[in-house]
Amino acid sequence: MRILYLAIARVFGGLRGFSMKRAGMAAPGADNSLYINLLRSVLCLAVSFVIWLVSGAGTTVGGGVVLILFSGISNALNIYFWVLSSQMVSISLIEVFSMIGTVILPMAISPLLYNGDVATPLQWCGALALAVALFFFVNEERGDHKNYSAAAKITAVALQVVGVAGIGITQKLYVYYYEANGLGSIELFNFGTFAAVFVCYSVSFAVKLAVSLYKRKTGEGSEMAWRAFPLAKVWWLILIAALALYGYQYFATAASTLPSAILYPVSYAFSMIVSLVLDTFFFGKAMTWKRAVAFVFVAASIALVNITV
Repeated sequence: MRILYLAIARVFGGLRGFSMKRAGMAAPGADNSLYINLLRSVLCLAVSFVIWLVSGAGTTVGGGVVLILFSGISNALNIYFWVLSSQMVSISLIEVFSMIGTVILPMAISPLLYNGDVATPLQWCGALALAVALFFFVNEERGDHKNYSAAAKITAVALQVVGVAGIGITQKLYVYYYEANGLGSIELFNFGTFAAVFVCYSVSFAVKLAVSLYKRKTGEGSEMAWRAFPLAKVWWLILIAALALYGYQYFATAASTLPSAILYPVSYAFSMIVSLVLDTFFFGKAMTWKRAVAFVFVAASIALVNITV
């Protein structure tokens, strides 16, 4: 059942990725990424608040609050720089570079965090198979997205990876130490996370607005940047992305009781499959032999990490 939760989470993640990349294409740039994610955070906060209330409006203890806060900051980093990264590189490349933060690091530190949750040699081979798939995916990126510098691509993707690593680690820590012991609920975790995301983007928007007002007053600028935001073109994409993000967050957190050596590689492998489908069928990237080989290694990885004997 928990593997099914991972699959459902990644389908929601793919829907989120599709809608966010479309929104980013219609409203490119760092400012528009801020506005897109501020609106999305409002919608996610509203949905998660209602679900938290319906579930009983539970609470948690101090350590749970800290994890929720860090999860919110990680989410804010991830979703902001994901939109920017999706304008610079393909979704497949974003996901494969996330391997460092979502597979290797969590598997390496899991014995310290979860009472000896150790990966077997076969499961590490499964992680290695993902690294091989990474090689074939990256090799396909030569010559793409030439309008952006290498430094800009590396910075955006790296910060997105930091965010997504924080999400995965805080989800499992919360479920393992708090939700499983009756000290908090998944609904509370999601509500608190999106509340923190909303605060992050609200503060960023307030700073941006203050700077714009100052420039307007001093004559350095005459028009607020947000007035050019094409809301009519992207509102429905933002709505879809918000609902998909909540679905992803809920099912990914629910699946976090899986052993780390299964949770992180399988979740990542599913994300690669979904990204491959999106890039091939919706964003016009050809299914080359290199992508086909990468898919084989992804499938091998899923098989290897699920061998526990």
